[in-house]
Amino acid sequence: MAGPVKFQGPCKAPVSVRVEGTLQALAEPEKLKSQDGWVVFQNIDGLTVSGGGILMANDQ
Repeated sequence: MAGPVKFQGPCKAPVSVRVEGTLQALAEPEKLKSQDGWVVFQNIDGLTVSGGGILMANDQ
């Protein structure tokens, strides 16, 4: 991944996100200090995250 991802509403309709493959966190998590997080879902009603993918965070 190139950097953090933010999905931000307001959104009242159902939203589906399908992850197929691997989303890997940045190797240097200190670059995220000014962000809310690595993958952020905010103000979304009816969110569904599915798929056979992996969200791979660092061991730190």
